[in-house]
Amino acid sequence: MRKLEESLQNIESKAKGKDNIHKNLQEKIKELEGLIELKTSMQNQSEKQVSQLCEKLKGKEETCCTLQHKVVFYSRLLFDMCLIYTFFSNIGCVSWFWSYSL
Repeated sequence: MRKLEESLQNIESKAKGKDNIHKNLQEKIKELEGLIELKTSMQNQSEKQVSQLCEKLKGKEETCCTLQHKVVFYSRLLFDMCLIYTFFSNIGCVSWFWSYSL
């Protein structure tokens, strides 16, 4: 009878140990699930920020392209005006050129 009682206590002790292990594993699982949720949330935020920054960059690139076209246009215009000025100054009509260009 004593052996049966000892055996029963031994089995109960092992069961309690396994229950503790099971509880610890359940806690770790919950902790890991929380970390996964946090990382997923952070990744979603990062993706949203990347998307917003890409849109900003696209707008800046469009503005830059527009300004580059304006620079090219006004550079050509200035060059053409210099050529016209040179032409009129060579034929002695500089005052006439300035009265029409302004």
